[in-house]
Amino acid sequence: MTIKTIISFVLSILWVIDLSGQQDSISTDYDFVKKPIVAGIEILTFNIVLNRFDALLLRGGEDWAKVSPSSWNSNFKRGLEWDGDLFGTNFFGHPFHGSMYYNG
Repeated sequence: MTIKTIISFVLSILWVIDLSGQQDSISTDYDFVKKPIVAGIEILTFNIVLNRFDALLLRGGEDWAKVSPSSWNSNFKRGLEWDGDLFGTNFFGHPFHGSMYYNG
């Protein structure tokens, strides 16, 4: 390890950790009301709309796009398997879609 690598590492750690003790400029005094039922309905609706858009408009002829409760049951019985998605899908598409749960 060179001294340049060590200095870069230390500076990157100090950049991530806020040592100044200053408060963020964003106000955090909101009173959020937790609405788990509304959140659950939003997630379910988002997934259904996304799935139907993909299955009906983009990939209507593909077997893997035909999703139903019987295919869910089959997936639980068969277990996990490796998908054949492209690099961009696995490393951008799936994480982006997963982050939609937390950005609302």
